Amino acid sequence: MNFIQKLAANLLVRKNTNLPNENLFYRMLYQFVGNSMPVVMDDSLEKYIEEALMYNPDVYAIISKVAKECAKVPIRFQELTSNGWDDVEDAEPLMLLKNPAPNVVQKEHIINVVAFYLATGNSYTYSVSPISGPNRGKPQELHVLPAQYTEIISSSFMEPVSGYKLNAWYGEEYEINKEDVIHIKSFNPSGFKVGNNSHLYGASPLQAARNLVRSSNDSYLAKMKLLQHVGAIGLLSGEPDKNQFSQFTQEQAQQLQDRMQEKYGGAENRGKMIITAAKLNWQQIGSSIVDLQINESLQNDFATLCDIYDVPIEVFSRSKSSTYNNKEQAVKQLYLNAVKPTLDFILEKYSAELIPKFRLDRNKFRFKADYSDIPELQENFKETAEALSKRTWWTDNEKREFDGKPLLDDEAANQLYREQTPAQSLEEAVKNLFK
Repeated sequence: MNFIQKLAANLLVRKNTNLPNENLFYRMLYQFVGNSMPVVMDDSLEKYIEEALMYNPDVYAIISKVAKECAKVPIRFQELTSNGWDDVEDAEPLMLLKNPAPNVVQKEHIINVVAFYLATGNSYTYSVSPISGPNRGKPQELHVLPAQYTEIISSSFMEPVSGYKLNAWYGEEYEINKEDVIHIKSFNPSGFKVGNNSHLYGASPLQAARNLVRSSNDSYLAKMKLLQHVGAIGLLSGEPDKNQFSQFTQEQAQQLQDRMQEKYGGAENRGKMIITAAKLNWQQIGSSIVDLQINESLQNDFATLCDIYDVPIEVFSRSKSSTYNNKEQAVKQLYLNAVKPTLDFILEKYSAELIPKFRLDRNKFRFKADYSDIPELQENFKETAEALSKRTWWTDNEKREFDGKPLLDDEAANQLYREQTPAQSLEEAVKNLFK
């Protein structure tokens, strides 16, 4: 019986025993995990930072665009009351997010979290808390760890993630309790191998695009080298004739080269016409950037990278279709397809893991992104509000339920044909609907 057959037989026996609290899936994945064993990735996250985000201008442009737009969105802290979700202005978790660490503000923090998440598929937020006193366990600082130097530590199949290890550039290693780290990771279908478990990490979108990024890097490098070291682009020679010279002497060739360089060389003489009575031959021996279609290749690579990150290419100035109307629509799609899903996911993780550290019920408190002030999304909000306002056969709570909002603990919200005061504008209706 080989190893796979033995493993299957053991799993079958465990299934038949029907033991309580037995997680057969975990046992299959993690039974060979040793005590305090680092989980090794199948890929190098450091390469995604050094060779993509910090090397390729297209990757940097896309990731920084999404990260900066995420940082623009106001973040609310809300409590679930009988009237729905109400903002709490001075809540401790919100105050911490506004000033997460010394000399760090909320926008910087969000940009770091989003950028690491998009570049590596992983983001680690380290919360620093007092170990004693009345604020014991309450986070006082939030630090975004460098994802490329952070590892997961496993202990056993009962505890696949027992902690985290930060590998310093000078060789030191620092172990961090798992309770102090919020790990935000993307979907990762690989790594489900016995003794490997790299699926515990998120998968970077750049992993699927690694060949594309290499192609883009090579194109930029080739373009630079062509501009810096263009070398000889052609061969100028005399045409044999009985009344003319049949060939240049070495001295004549050098004089002609010096004269040509002096009179026609340099960027300022690009495209200048040369007039001469001599019969000369020209043989091109090099290719231009246009001939090599480097720019077209770069544009195609950039468009594919935009597709991978679900970012409309029209939001960038280099797009050929970046008219005002197209760009406005593209920004709207940027928020709906890239910014909102990313930021909402991050805040959901913060709500689930950070709020309980302040001894608050995660089911009654939450972080919530407020998109109501984003100009490009106003049309969406108004269209939804107008459509729901016309459904007079629906109660307010039915409209809120349709829109995915908590129901109001108000008998009037369950009644039809509620009269609205004249002062209630469409903007107020929008805010009430989306709060």
